[in-house]
Amino acid sequence: MNIRLLVLAALITPPTCVAASFDCAKPNARREVLICSAPSLSRLDERLAEAYRSARARPATPGTLTRWQRDWLKSFQLTSCRDTACVSKEYSARIDLLDQVSPEEGKFRWTGRYVRNWEGKVDPTAQLTIIRLNGNRIFISGKAYWVGANPGQVHTGEVEGAAATVADRALFDIDGCKGGLSVQGERVVVGSESGCGGLNVSFIGEYSRQRPD
Repeated sequence: MNIRLLVLAALITPPTCVAASFDCAKPNARREVLICSAPSLSRLDERLAEAYRSARARPATPGTLTRWQRDWLKSFQLTSCRDTACVSKEYSARIDLLDQVSPEEGKFRWTGRYVRNWEGKVDPTAQLTIIRLNGNRIFISGKAYWVGANPGQVHTGEVEGAAATVADRALFDIDGCKGGLSVQGERVVVGSESGCGGLNVSFIGEYSRQRPD
């Protein structure tokens, strides 16, 4: 082939995006296809990967942050994205949140994954992940469910957002989901909560810290 034609072909062939967190030659999800097809999203993906690496190096329990990030990557708000604008919005918000992860726990150690206990046994119907943020704040990510007697009778609840802390206590009011909790050594106690789920769903109770992944 003529050298000039080879140069022309190289100029008009669109470049392949290379994302930092996965191989664009083998995208596994709609989100990854969108990222690989849009240079702006590919750059945002690289920023997200760097923000995650930096955040993971800060807390005393990096395993908790790893699980927290994996849960977000599988979350409905991200996996339901069908266009670049949606992915860009979710990625930008996540980068901002990761940048706020605190490097110190202080006197009261909030960061961890917690499972509710009931009558001395593990109750898997409610779980919380808590991450210490800068400025006397924590980020709470929790899911709860209730199973009725009839087949298919399942109600769910969720809490997802930041809360201000005062010493060993925190209050949250996130889109109508309100409550209060306290940290007591290796335990977290949710003493009050309302508006966080369907009928009979509750986050109230005592939670034990799980071993880091």
